[in-house]
Amino acid sequence: MTYIIVFGLIIGGVAVWQVRKGKARPYILSTQNYPGLQLSVIVQKQEGKTKDFVILLNSRQEQTLKTVYIELISSNRKFEKIDDGLINENIDFPLSLQQNQNAKFVYPFETFKKYLQKSKFKFKSFRVVVEDIQNKKYKSHEMAFNKNWVIYRPDTGKYN
Repeated sequence: MTYIIVFGLIIGGVAVWQVRKGKARPYILSTQNYPGLQLSVIVQKQEGKTKDFVILLNSRQEQTLKTVYIELISSNRKFEKIDDGLINENIDFPLSLQQNQNAKFVYPFETFKKYLQKSKFKFKSFRVVVEDIQNKKYKSHEMAFNKNWVIYRPDTGKYN
């Protein structure tokens, strides 16, 4: 009888572990708060692998966005704007947002990774930039990839 109870607990534990591991978990890489907009960059992981790259915009006032793009940054701080394809292909810009309205852009991580890999610009890091119709730019923190193409937010090297 004891063996049946122990075996049942083990099976129950494995089932709960599988259910928890199978859920998509969001990890916030960057959240920038501006007076008119909150810009968040999130990666969703599922089963230990990065599944989606998410850009989440929360408008704090009524505004119209002109574009959303990726800005590549080289090791000597040169910048390259890449806005062809991935981000703008699924959204009609200009995009009007009402006060407290959210806009969420979700991209499969493999597609996002290939999009950056096909760029001829040698980049060390990148960031997401949102531009409104008054040419005001909202920028995320810089993010980078390690040698295994795992996305992370690098240390700035600035202390105090």
